[in-house]
Amino acid sequence: MESFQEEMEECLRSNGLPAIDFARPDGWIHFHHLYVKAVENCPLEILSGNQVSTIKRVTVHFEFAKHPIEDEMPFKVTWTITDKDGKTGEIFVINSFSLSPQ
Repeated sequence: MESFQEEMEECLRSNGLPAIDFARPDGWIHFHHLYVKAVENCPLEILSGNQVSTIKRVTVHFEFAKHPIEDEMPFKVTWTITDKDGKTGEIFVINSFSLSPQ
């Protein structure tokens, strides 16, 4: 997600918009959870004619923790990758954002 973050920040800068972390110190993490919720039901499909990638599809799943921990709201993002042979693997990240940013 580092490249995505860099590109997003450059886009905001070049259009005279404030940085993602302007209003809250955990701005990128908060944005990340909103972004993942928005794309959760939109799998990324690699074109069948692509000769470079061995990946066929990437899907993402978002899950909030059952309860906040003090002032933090934990969440889990799971990326499922399917290759051209139909084999799948998962990568997940657990993070949290503040419920009352300062």
